[in-house]
Amino acid sequence: MPLMQQVNLGIIGAGTVGGGVYQAIQKNGGLMACRFGVRLEIAKIATRDLKKPRSVKIPAKLLTTDWQSVVDDPRVNIVVELIGGTTTAREITLRALRQGKPVVMANKALLSAHGEELFSTAQNFGTNLYYEASVAGGIPIIKVLREGLIAESEMRSHPMRNFVECCLGGDVPLPDMSVTARIKLEPDDVLLVCTDGLWSGLDDSDFGSASRDERTPLDTMLRSLAERAVANNAPHSDNTSVAAARWRGP
Repeated sequence: MPLMQQVNLGIIGAGTVGGGVYQAIQKNGGLMACRFGVRLEIAKIATRDLKKPRSVKIPAKLLTTDWQSVVDDPRVNIVVELIGGTTTAREITLRALRQGKPVVMANKALLSAHGEELFSTAQNFGTNLYYEASVAGGIPIIKVLREGLIAESEMRSHPMRNFVECCLGGDVPLPDMSVTARIKLEPDDVLLVCTDGLWSGLDDSDFGSASRDERTPLDTMLRSLAERAVANNAPHSDNTSVAAARWRGP
């Protein structure tokens, strides 16, 4: 019986996202190996502060403050960039791509600022940049669009469209709602577009009380909701963003 292929990961970032990735691989690594026929192993994790308290316990032998040693480690097959920002993250991503190592990232700001350079570098060095975790809260919509799994004629009714529309990010179970399919919008209704950092820290009563307060300006209400979510999620607050659109009618 042939041995299962092993892929070694070098993770840059041991914060909320990096710790979550480590925890997910430790918890579900066996299941993923059975499904994909590939065993994922974490070779090294780079972090800015080795002594920082973490909600997820990571063995000290895996941690280092030298991200370059992680990227350059010949054992590392794939680099996972999870630090955010556009400066050091750009250096990390380019250094890995230039060594022909695929990069998995969850950094929408970096894609926005340097996407053209990163994709060009990946192509020139014969490797890949995987950025699905940077888009739509990790929902696999890029694969759907790239591989043409949704035809133009299906765009108004395909289940994946409703899935993205319902909830951008977060774990199942997802909210059982869909704006276009189940809720009739009335003129002056307000739609919130938010990250999981907002809704994970609040409950329905928070949104309900805010929406019923017609005296408070909309921008003030949004700021209040965001600040409340950050406080409730502390000390491990995730990206908390929210925007609002007022429906004026068809």
